[in-house]
Amino acid sequence: MADDPKVREWKRRLLAKGGEIAKQLEDLMSGKDVDLDAGIPEFGTSDKELRLRRFLDLIDRGIKRADTGRFGRCAVCGEAIPAAVLDERPWTERCAEHAT
Repeated sequence: MADDPKVREWKRRLLAKGGEIAKQLEDLMSGKDVDLDAGIPEFGTSDKELRLRRFLDLIDRGIKRADTGRFGRCAVCGEAIPAAVLDERPWTERCAEHAT
């Protein structure tokens, strides 16, 4: 699956998003005011640094899944995650039934 053009595209988007988030984290750590957009998950906290770090972890796991052929499968049950969901949020790692 790692050779699948669609998976390569999702991985490319994950890498780009990871770069954006890393830059935001760098800015935040250097004392700049960073306004997090609505696309960054809340992860049950309002702490900006923690949210950015958790999002980077989520993105990193997605990149690793793309490299191992497990991309696009729920991390809990292994069911396929719809391509439309991955097109919108390629970092998605759980199906709708197991989303928290």
